[in-house]
Amino acid sequence: MICPFCNAENKDSAFYCIVCGKPLTPSGYDVNQYASKLKKMNVVLLIILVILTLGIYYPIWFIRQREGINNLLSDDKIDSGLFIIIAIVTALSLLAGVYSGIVEAKGDWGYAGAINVLFNLIDWVIKIVLIIEVFKVRKILDTHFNTYLGKNERFSVIFTLFFGIFYLQFCLNSTVIIQWRGNNTTFLFPLSQ
Repeated sequence: MICPFCNAENKDSAFYCIVCGKPLTPSGYDVNQYASKLKKMNVVLLIILVILTLGIYYPIWFIRQREGINNLLSDDKIDSGLFIIIAIVTALSLLAGVYSGIVEAKGDWGYAGAINVLFNLIDWVIKIVLIIEVFKVRKILDTHFNTYLGKNERFSVIFTLFFGIFYLQFCLNSTVIIQWRGNNTTFLFPLSQ
């Protein structure tokens, strides 16, 4: 692949020029193809699912969106294995909380307290990992739209921090995915033009 900025020869799989460091758009790049694997979802429904599943759906959202997010132009990718582990550990943490309550009701306060401390620590680790992954997805979206497509999309750091996947899904719904009712194709529709 030839860099359009400095005419240097690069590998066909390269995302950035090895000479000038500017982004390369792969030959045959089709905007619709890259966005078509992203899944649109009602944000209110997403919030309800996370609440009803007591947080287990939060990592499942990453698993459902992984293929579409990894299909965007960015060197960063997300791995589903991490989120499968987080979903399982979250479910186990909920079960341990129930078990701890049963043990506590029987009067074994020390054992129940130890279980609570252990799983509270695990919950905090999971929350930190999920925040890191939310920002990773934000970076992927930013790289795809602003570096490769030359758009001027702004993905809020504050909203990403406080609203996580809910904000990211909102961005995907409003910035990325619009179903064309006539022929059911997906195309990109930036918020700012």
